[in-house]
Amino acid sequence: MALEIDAKYDNTYLISVLAKFLSLDSSIIESKIEKIFARKGQETVDENKQIFRDILASYELTATNPF
Repeated sequence: MALEIDAKYDNTYLISVLAKFLSLDSSIIESKIEKIFARKGQETVDENKQIFRDILASYELTATNPF
């Protein structure tokens, strides 16, 4: 999955890749996204959650989790 990182979403990309790498519970990450971006409006929450879901679903990690 090619990522076009926009400064607007770079933190979401990073946490999404790390969550996938560490096999974190997606519901926890989504709830944090909701909390963090709530002040920016529902559209921003939805956009960030979609980025997270897209990365979880289709991003190929070439490294393995050492934990």
